[in-house]
Amino acid sequence: MCPPPDFQSWVPAVERIARDAGELLMTRFGSDIAVELKGEVDLVTEMDRRSEELVVGRLTVEFPGTGILAEEGWRSDDTGSGLWIVDPLDGTTNYAHGFPSSSIRPGRSVSRRPGAGA
Repeated sequence: MCPPPDFQSWVPAVERIARDAGELLMTRFGSDIAVELKGEVDLVTEMDRRSEELVVGRLTVEFPGTGILAEEGWRSDDTGSGLWIVDPLDGTTNYAHGFPSSSIRPGRSVSRRPGAGA
């Protein structure tokens, strides 16, 4: 049996990644950004995609071999070492309308069970 993962060891790297994505999002906050509908009432912006690119790229480097499932389309298989589940801009509607209530949401499951999240 494998020892349980050390969730606390992940926190510094994931916090840096989320903060960097937040800084990226702030570069366009309150400005005119392209908004699309990806569902009947579900918005997506260019910044959702840019944030996802940053977060996924960094998670891939920091945690090689770990699967990733991200809201705007990124998918890679869980190789047994866990799965990152990412919402690169939770609160897109607020963000698109200049309302300051949104976040970056990375979480990780291990053995199909929630393990850590922000």
